[in-house]
Amino acid sequence: SITGYTCGDLFFQERLISEAYNCLKKILEKTCGYRVVIMLGMPVTHQNKIYNCGVVIQSGAILGVVPKIFIPNYSEFYEQRWFKSGLGTTGQTVELFGVSVPFGEDLLFCDKSNPEICFGIEICEDLWTAIPPSSRQSLEGAVLTFNLSASNEFVGKSEYRRKLVQQQSARCFSGYLYVSSGVFESTTDTVFGGHAIIAENGSIITESERFQDKSQLVTCEIDIQKLIAERRKNTTFGRCQENFRYRKAF
Repeated sequence: SITGYTCGDLFFQERLISEAYNCLKKILEKTCGYRVVIMLGMPVTHQNKIYNCGVVIQSGAILGVVPKIFIPNYSEFYEQRWFKSGLGTTGQTVELFGVSVPFGEDLLFCDKSNPEICFGIEICEDLWTAIPPSSRQSLEGAVLTFNLSASNEFVGKSEYRRKLVQQQSARCFSGYLYVSSGVFESTTDTVFGGHAIIAENGSIITESERFQDKSQLVTCEIDIQKLIAERRKNTTFGRCQENFRYRKAF
């Protein structure tokens, strides 16, 4: 995450937006020689609106920008004050650093050499809805879902969050990789714990320790071929498919 989540009304400041873009540009320059795929959380302006987005980059280039769809505005969340929902942003592009890049809720990302290696992006609240975007993404070929989150902490929430990730990976026959804001995001009375979870088809493979003031690297392997085989074997998996088509970025 470039800006963090608790910036509040600072999201309306041009200085914050421009500095976020400058940071993105620096990261693009520093990662130009690396093939690793990186997902960055940041505000992106588009058509006079601010979107809470996941920006996907590789080898110094932006592959696409996915806006958050479900914007919470209840309890301790006031996100509709700052951000516009990405609902309806299909087929769009946004210009970043003089280049037109894919923008919208209808983006999936695939490997050029093996298109079956495909992933989608969710942002925080998107997972907590009755029909998460990852359900549709999985039906359209995504075998991995990455969730960029700022989920806060209160009594019992970590276990509920763990079950959400676990069940969604099982329902979608997918790998689900979730990461939320760490303790240094706790600049208000809202507390964050830095929970990272990796699940595969209903099993949690590994997760981070919460409330750590030092960086953690959480890694594991996901058997994509096995996930694809399970989907092919399960004849009811594809019957929920809707008339919603995704663009695929390579």
